[in-house]
Amino acid sequence: MLCRYPFASGRICGAAALNQEPLQITGLQSGVYSVRVDGTSIGTFTSDQLSKGVNLGLYKTPMSDQAMSVYTLTQQHGDLHYARWRNVQVPFATLPAESSAQSSLDTLEAAVVEQQHAAAIPKQHAFEVVLEK
Repeated sequence: MLCRYPFASGRICGAAALNQEPLQITGLQSGVYSVRVDGTSIGTFTSDQLSKGVNLGLYKTPMSDQAMSVYTLTQQHGDLHYARWRNVQVPFATLPAESSAQSSLDTLEAAVVEQQHAAAIPKQHAFEVVLEK
């Protein structure tokens, strides 16, 4: 399956097609600009690049840091859920203590899910575009 990627020639698929944070700025005077998000420099781009559009999804940004945090918590949630099922629920299903062990793991899983949801709340960011040269 081929996917259209708006800021590159040709066609590509996969994560790059889903990881889109387009930034397009027209009307800038000719030059090289620094793009900053929340005070952190993301990269430098020419006015031509910015007028055509750049995909900030390809750069390390506060948004990608947030996405990585959500991803890590999602992995932990999945690992915990699987471990509960595979290492407690299935092998010890006939033991009376299995229920309390599952309950403790359910409490831990709920805490991880709560952190996961909190980390996924969209955040407001301050963008700056500064003429460098």
